[in-house]
Amino acid sequence: MDEIFKALPDRIKTAFPEFRALERIMPEIEKVNSEILKKSVEESGVLLETKLKLAVQEQGETGTADRLNSLLSGSDNKLELLKLKAALQDEHVLDALKRAGIRPTEVSGTVDKLIKNLEYFQLTSQVNDAVYTFLPLTWQELREGELSFRKNRDGRGESYTCDINLDMEASGKLSISVTLYEGAFYVTFYAENTKLKSMIEECRGLMEDKFSAADLLLKAVNITQKQGISFGAKKEQGLNIKV
Repeated sequence: MDEIFKALPDRIKTAFPEFRALERIMPEIEKVNSEILKKSVEESGVLLETKLKLAVQEQGETGTADRLNSLLSGSDNKLELLKLKAALQDEHVLDALKRAGIRPTEVSGTVDKLIKNLEYFQLTSQVNDAVYTFLPLTWQELREGELSFRKNRDGRGESYTCDINLDMEASGKLSISVTLYEGAFYVTFYAENTKLKSMIEECRGLMEDKFSAADLLLKAVNITQKQGISFGAKKEQGLNIKV
C-alpha cells in the first residue's frame, strides 16, 4: 500500500499536508530506531477515543479545553488518517491526484484499509483486556510481523521480555526473544529454515559488537531451528503490536 503514497508528487504533499503525515505513519524500516518506534507506538491511534473520552469527562476541570485542543492538534495516526479521509472528499484534492496520474479511489481505499486495521486492534484490545496496536512499516520483504512486550515477576525478581515474530518473503519465519534480567540481556533466535539459521550464526559477532558499543551486557545468545512458528498467541501480560 505504501507504493501509492511514494508515487505522490511533492507538490501535492506540500499543497495538502494531510498526505505528508503518511510518511510519519508508515516509516521505512531502514530508518526505524528506538525513538521512532516509541513514538509510533504512542501515536498509533488505538487509544484516540480513550484520550478524547477522558478529556470530555474532565470538562469541568480547569484547562480541559486546552488539553482537548492540544490532543486534536497533536500527532495521532488515526486522527491523521481521518483528516486525510476528509480531505479526499475535497474536489481540489481529487483534481490534483488525477492530474498526477493517481486514481483517487486507490488512495481512499488504502486509507480506509489503514483505518479498519486500527479499529480491528481497538476492538481486540477491548475484548482481551490488553493493548494491541497496528504499526504499519514500509518493509517490502515482510509478509507479517508482531511484537509483544511483557513484564514477568517471580521469586527471583523481575524481568522484561520482547518477543518478535517475522514472516519474510524469502527467508521464512523467524522468532526472536529478548529478555532483560538483572541488567543483562538474553537473546534467543528461532529460525524456520536452516539457511536463515546459518545467516544469523554468521552475524552473531556483529550483534555482540553492537551490544558492546552500546554498553549493554549481552549474557547469552541461543540460535536454533524451529518448525511451526505461530503468530497471534495471547500473552498473559504485555503490549502486542502488529506490523
